[in-house]
Amino acid sequence: MADQLTDIGVDVPFISILTPYRGTPLYATLAAEGRLPEGLGSAASNGYNVAFTPQGMTPEALLQAHRTLWRRAFAPGAVARRMARAARTLRPGAFLMAAAMNGFYGFKRLRGNTPSVAAPGV
Repeated sequence: MADQLTDIGVDVPFISILTPYRGTPLYATLAAEGRLPEGLGSAASNGYNVAFTPQGMTPEALLQAHRTLWRRAFAPGAVARRMARAARTLRPGAFLMAAAMNGFYGFKRLRGNTPSVAAPGV
């Protein structure tokens, strides 16, 4: 899937996990289905942690899939391919913004600074 991000023209991927915020229809639906674990707190509601019980997979599997996609999307080769395409297709200001964002996340990835887990056990 990381390669598809470049293929479809995504300049800077923002990869996050669905977060059911209180007061939203999604939260109400998941609560009614009993799919909101107790005790996660707001630290799990940051888009990088699993704050609900997904269907068809475990929360741990979803978290691992997210981390794998994040690492692949910001691998040096993936960033280089996106930036090469961006150099040909974006206006200078947009290119600089894409370069800054890809550089920031790419550097985090190189340093091993991937999104952290805030919720215990997930």
